Amino acid sequence: MLLLTFGSEYQNVQSLVSEKAMVFGVDIGGQRLLALGVSVVLISGLWLFIHNTRLGNAILAVSQDPEGAQYMGININRVFASVMGLSAALAATAWRAGGAVSDESSRA
Repeated sequence: MLLLTFGSEYQNVQSLVSEKAMVFGVDIGGQRLLALGVSVVLISGLWLFIHNTRLGNAILAVSQDPEGAQYMGININRVFASVMGLSAALAATAWRAGGAVSDESSRA
């Protein structure tokens, strides 16, 4: 189905930022800086989420002792589903923020 939809030709991911910045005398592509900024924000947000929410505490509990967490009343199936959804969202965001970086390096 994907082959019919997109075809068999190679397709580039368009950069979100085309400008370059000079940092400490080195040219760095704007897409790379964007990827760095998005990564810092996502990692910080994930850390805050894990350490400051009930679901985050449940994720920690299930990761350390699933059976013990279940005895404490945590629905481990819900936690597993939440972790899968969260990881898919993070992967999609990482692909979009950094996906064009490989294309940017091939243009240099």
